[in-house]
Amino acid sequence: MTATAAAAATAGPISSVSKEALLSKTLRISLRSQGLYELDEGHKKRVEMLKQLREVLKCWATNTTSVTTRTTGRNNRSENVTICTFGSFRLGVNHPDADIDVLVLSPPHCTRSSFFTVLVELLRGHDLVTDLHPVPSAYTPVIKFKLGGVSIDLVYASSSMHVENSNDFMTRIEDEHLVGLEVDEPGMRSINGVRVAQLLLEMVEGYSNLDSFRESLRAVKQWATVKGLYSNVLGFLGGVNWAILVAHICERHPQSTPSTILCEFFRIFSEWNWPKPVMLENTGNNYIPGIPRQTVWNPKVNRRDGTHLMPILTPAYPSMNSAYNVGHPQKRRLQEELEKARELTVCINKGKKNWAHLFSTTGDQNFFRQHQNFLQITIEANGEASFRKWFGFCEARMRILIVSLDSPVQGVEAHPFAKFFYNDVNSVSFFIALRFAHGVENINISDLASEFLYKVNSWEERREGMDLKLEHKLQQDLPAYILFPVEEKKQKTTKKVDNKRKQKNATLQSFDVSSPTKRNRQFIKNQAAC
Repeated sequence: MTATAAAAATAGPISSVSKEALLSKTLRISLRSQGLYELDEGHKKRVEMLKQLREVLKCWATNTTSVTTRTTGRNNRSENVTICTFGSFRLGVNHPDADIDVLVLSPPHCTRSSFFTVLVELLRGHDLVTDLHPVPSAYTPVIKFKLGGVSIDLVYASSSMHVENSNDFMTRIEDEHLVGLEVDEPGMRSINGVRVAQLLLEMVEGYSNLDSFRESLRAVKQWATVKGLYSNVLGFLGGVNWAILVAHICERHPQSTPSTILCEFFRIFSEWNWPKPVMLENTGNNYIPGIPRQTVWNPKVNRRDGTHLMPILTPAYPSMNSAYNVGHPQKRRLQEELEKARELTVCINKGKKNWAHLFSTTGDQNFFRQHQNFLQITIEANGEASFRKWFGFCEARMRILIVSLDSPVQGVEAHPFAKFFYNDVNSVSFFIALRFAHGVENINISDLASEFLYKVNSWEERREGMDLKLEHKLQQDLPAYILFPVEEKKQKTTKKVDNKRKQKNATLQSFDVSSPTKRNRQFIKNQAAC
C-alpha cells in the first residue's frame, strides 16, 4: 500500500455525516493500491485482440462455408458469426491479468466438431496465439488460449438467427434470438453466460448505482481470492456466483454506497440459512415461447437439485444453480471466512480497523498459520503443453479428493485453499489443511489415496513425466513463499513461525505416484508425529 493509501485508510473516528462517503473512498484507494483496476492501455489492447479474434472467426466460418457449399450445393452467410463478451470484462470489473470470456454464436453449418478441430488449427497457426488448450470434455466446453498475451476463454453456441455484432463487443442476446438456437445443454450454458451478465447489469441499473455495484464486486472478488475461496472448479464460488450475490445485496439496499453494500454483504451471507436459494427478483423461470422447454432449478421436481448445498440461481431462463458443485468442506470454509469478514467490517465501520485488514494475508490472517497439518498435492509434467493438459485434468478432479478427505467417521475435516502455487515452470502445489476431532490420534488414508490415484492413473492421455504426489506436511515444513507472503518479506528474517500445537496430534502417511513407465506404488515416506 502506498503512503497516501495508508494514510487515507488509517483507522480512526469517523463522523456520522461523512462516514459512508469516507469509507467508500478509502475502500477505493485500498483496491487501487492492490492493482485491481485496468489502465486505458490495457483495455485498448483487449479490444484490439478481440478484433483480431473476430477476423479469425470470420475466416473459420468462411472456410466452413466453402466446404459446405462444395458438399451440399448450399451457400451459407459467413457474416453470421457473432462474438459476445461476458464475465468480468462484460461487467466492467476485470483486473489487468484477467481473461476475457467470449461466446462465438455461429450459423448451424459451423458445428461444435468444427469448433474444436478446424478453428483450433486456425488458432494454432496464428502468429499471436500461444498456450492453446482446447477442452471439449469440460462441463461448458471451451478453447483456452492467449492472443497477443491476452488470455481468452472461448465458448460456442449455434443459431440460425443472425445477431448483429456490436463495435464494443457487448452484443446483446435477446429472448427472440434464442428461437433459432440449436439447443443442447452445453450451448445453452454458453449463451446464458452472456445473458446472465447483461441481465445483472440491467437489474442493478434499475435499483442501484452501477459504479457502487462494481466497486463492491471488485472488493468481494479480491477478498475471496486472497482468502482462497475463489474457484468454481475446486468447489468454491467463481465470478458469476459472487456477482449474483453482490447484485442481491444491491437489490435489498438500493442506492447504497460501496462500503454499505460490502458490510451488508458479509452480514447477510454470514447469517444466510443455506440451502435456501439466493435468487434475484426476476429469476429466469419464465418460459420463452418458440424454444424447446428447458429444465429449471426446482428441488421439488428434481431430486438432484435438492442435494445442492448453496444454491445461487442465475436470472436468465432456464434458471440454473450456478454453485452446483459446492461441497461440504468448501461450504464450511466459506461460512467461516464470511463470519470473520463480518466481524472485521463491523470494526471497520466503527473506525477501529481499516480496509487493509479485510484483504490481509499476514499474521493471524494467514490461512496457513491457522492449521498445523496439511496435505500437499504436487502436479508436474515435462514440457509446457504436457503440463497444461495434465494440470487441467488433475484440477478438474481435485474436488473428488477434497470431499473424500472430509470424513466425520474418521474425525477429519478438510479445509482446502483455492490456489495453486508454482514451484517451478511446470510444477504446482495445492494444499488442503486437515483438522482432527478430539481424541483422534492416528489416521490412515491409504484406501482413499489409492482410489484417487487409480482414477488419475487411469487417464488414457497420461504420458511419461506426468506425475502427481501427495505428501503430509506440518506447518513448519511448508514452503517459505506460503508462510511469508510478499507483503511481509521484510519480516521474514526476524519472525519465526509459531508452531505451538493447538489440537491433538495425529499421524498421517504420505504417498507418491510414479510416472506411468514405473511401477505405481504407495509408501510411508515419513510417519511423523504431527
